[in-house]
Amino acid sequence: MYFKFLLILFSISVYTQQGYKSNHSNTTLKGWSSSNEFNKPDVEAVDFNILKDKYLNKKITTLKFSKEFREYRYQNFYFDKNLKRSMKDRKSNGWKQISSNGSFGTLAFYRGNSNYQILFGRIFVVKKITPIVEIKHVAKTDDSNYIFELNNKELGTIYYEFNSKFKENIEIELFKN
Repeated sequence: MYFKFLLILFSISVYTQQGYKSNHSNTTLKGWSSSNEFNKPDVEAVDFNILKDKYLNKKITTLKFSKEFREYRYQNFYFDKNLKRSMKDRKSNGWKQISSNGSFGTLAFYRGNSNYQILFGRIFVVKKITPIVEIKHVAKTDDSNYIFELNNKELGTIYYEFNSKFKENIEIELFKN
């Protein structure tokens, strides 16, 4: 009975969508690639040669962020050069107690988004910096994305994606002895 009801609702929704015509008649609309996103005053591109001079074959470490911003940082680190296997801190996954009044509270499954525990304090050597040309959806939209190949004794080789038009958003710095 429940299945028949869902089938009827689905059929009605499909039928009503068949006659839909857009009221949109503006032909001057353009896609994201023609926007002025990168012409804003706070966007300042970094030259590829400057990146190579500053980071190539040098020791680097990740920047320190305050606790409330850690969850949203270190999102551009990957295990593969094609940027498909992003790094995730799987150890922080699990059931966590959520309570504001000190009682037992509610248990909620928490999926860790931050790689802070994995990456902070580690020293890497930048082995290679290359423009992104093999990943089509990135290469088509922007010409200022680069992949840093980083090497660490414990983690091995990992990759960092950096958009050089947003130089303030870089999450690495030169290691100071």
